[in-house]
Amino acid sequence: MTEQVCLIMLLLSPAVIIPVHIGMSRIWREVTPQLVAARAVGFSIALVFVVAVAAAVQENETFGRVAPVLAYCLIVVSLIGYTYFHFFNMSETARRIRILYEIHSAGSLAPRQLEQLYRYTDITGARLKRLLALKQVKKEGDMYMLDGKLLFFVAVLVWRWRKIIALDDRTRDDGQ
Repeated sequence: MTEQVCLIMLLLSPAVIIPVHIGMSRIWREVTPQLVAARAVGFSIALVFVVAVAAAVQENETFGRVAPVLAYCLIVVSLIGYTYFHFFNMSETARRIRILYEIHSAGSLAPRQLEQLYRYTDITGARLKRLLALKQVKKEGDMYMLDGKLLFFVAVLVWRWRKIIALDDRTRDDGQ
């Protein structure tokens, strides 16, 4: 029975994440959209996991029998949440999507108008503002320094993974 509940919860997890995200977005309007999405995903993962554990407890399952099922459920719902977060984050931050939106809103834009919308300093400033809001960097005087470790840790993992799979020539060890 626990397996069926876990499977149902995995199938329904996007239907859990989306309304939780909508609700949290209404509550935490002053928090960056990415942080709200991350919190919504985390809360949804916990909710799905608690329901799966409750099903196991209700069925009087032994820990040894249900642990692999719960671990699987936790891993898969976490991956679904991870995918949702990045899909949402891409829609929030991708320049291409913003450019398309700006062209649609204006009806048409000349290349110079687009360049004015996306000056290098504006892009960098927006990203630094986002990192400050997420408490991943801090500003002391005119200098930025690492503050949080989470995004840095993820960036290092991504960089190492790119190096392992030789995704771009700058990270290849074989000199090609």
